[in-house]
Amino acid sequence: MMTPRTVRAATCPNALLVALCVIIWAGCTGEGKPLEAGSLAAQPLGSHECAACGMIVSEQPAPRAQLVHRDGTRSFLCSVGDLLAYADAPSPSGAPVAIHVETLDPAQDAVRTDTGERPWHAAEQTRFVVGVAREGVMGEPYVTFVEQGDAERVAGQHPGAEVMGWKDVNARWKARQRSGDGPR
Repeated sequence: MMTPRTVRAATCPNALLVALCVIIWAGCTGEGKPLEAGSLAAQPLGSHECAACGMIVSEQPAPRAQLVHRDGTRSFLCSVGDLLAYADAPSPSGAPVAIHVETLDPAQDAVRTDTGERPWHAAEQTRFVVGVAREGVMGEPYVTFVEQGDAERVAGQHPGAEVMGWKDVNARWKARQRSGDGPR
C-alpha cells in the first residue's frame, strides 16, 4: 500500500524529469522568446573580432560575413571560409537563424581586394563564385554577388571558376572537410 509520502516520492522525480524535458525541448526547437525581425538584420562591421580566427573583421578584404544565433548572439567573420567553418561548429548560442554576406559591386575587378564595407545580403540570396584567385583573403577566396548574371559573367572570365548558391557552397565545404581535402 502506498502512503502519501511514497506517492510523492514516486511522482516527484517524474514531474521533475518532465519539466526538464520541456525546458530542453523548448531550447532545442528554438521555441520560447522569438527574436525580433530587426535583430536578424545585418549590422555594420564596427571593430568586431572574427569569431573564428580573432582578427579584426573590418581590416580584412570583402566579402565578410555575420551570423545571428538562435539566442540572438551575433558573430562577425572575416571571410566566407571562416563563416563556413564557424557555421558548421556546434555553438552554445544555438543554430544560426540568419546569415549575411557582403556582396561585391559587379563593375569592380573581381581579383581586386579592399576593406571597404559592402552591402549585406542573406547568404541564401547570394551567388558565390568559387575559383577566382584573390590575394590577401583568408582561406579559399569567394566572390559574391546578388545577381546570377553578374556571377556567371565573372566566373566566365576565370578558367575553372564556378557559380554556386549558399547550400552548394556549404555542402562542398563539408564534403571537403570529410575527405580531408579542405582548408582547416
